[in-house]
Amino acid sequence: RAFLKFVPSTTVLVEEGAEKAFIISRVPIEDVYDLLVNLPANAAKYDTIVKSYRIDAYVGYLNNLYSRLLMSDGTWDEDISGLLSQSRS
Repeated sequence: RAFLKFVPSTTVLVEEGAEKAFIISRVPIEDVYDLLVNLPANAAKYDTIVKSYRIDAYVGYLNNLYSRLLMSDGTWDEDISGLLSQSRS
């Protein structure tokens, strides 16, 4: 909820059953390091696992590149190595 409220360019994709969620967000470069370091540690206090990845090609999201993560059974594919290998710098 905080991402949706405080980061204007955020989209959240929630798995059916709400066990997993993907947050795709554009964050100012000066805040990225702090977010990637502190978010997982703070989430652990609430028994939540957070894995953070930098995605350089936000336009890929806008063109539905990440929709391939949604499996036909309604779950999310955890192996994103194929997507990460396609990211552009």
